[in-house]
Amino acid sequence: MEKTRRRKTIGLLVGGVSDNYSISVIRGMQEVIKDKDVNIVILPGKYIFRDKDSGQRYQWEYQYNALFSLPNADNIDGLIIAASSICSLTTRKNMEKFLGLYSGIPMVLIEEELEGYASVRVDDESGLRAGLEYLIEQENCNRVCMIGGDDDNTVALARKKIYLKVLEENGIPFEERYFAAGNLSENDTQV
Repeated sequence: MEKTRRRKTIGLLVGGVSDNYSISVIRGMQEVIKDKDVNIVILPGKYIFRDKDSGQRYQWEYQYNALFSLPNADNIDGLIIAASSICSLTTRKNMEKFLGLYSGIPMVLIEEELEGYASVRVDDESGLRAGLEYLIEQENCNRVCMIGGDDDNTVALARKKIYLKVLEENGIPFEERYFAAGNLSENDTQV
């Protein structure tokens, strides 16, 4: 008797289903798999390891993240993780701890690079470079401010390096007062 082949099931871990970023990731995933023999399971959570003292608004957020405990090697063939979203308010160490929950499951990270993991990233350099060069060359700006994130956030760090590189290439000295690093949350009062 021939064994029946089961459809592959891919889990998509995103930070909710109502923000523009998550919606675009979900739509893109749906578009890619529409004519494939694949199931997609969308697991919308929130930020992992958010500081529990972040305020009453977030006190129950951990309940959303219960969905992140569902994937395992018995029910999921692969994971796509919007790591830059759900891991954006935590450290690399905590991110590695979180990803360790899925040991043995092939996974791809979206917008986050971490050694040992496959990742898909947007070309930050061309867009940021074009914007900065427009301000410098077309608008004659010689003081360009940037709001960035923690150096612990790989996307924020990569963008900061591009900012510094373009300033240097254009002979504009970097001044710390023109760069504000925040935690990239809606409650950030640092910037």
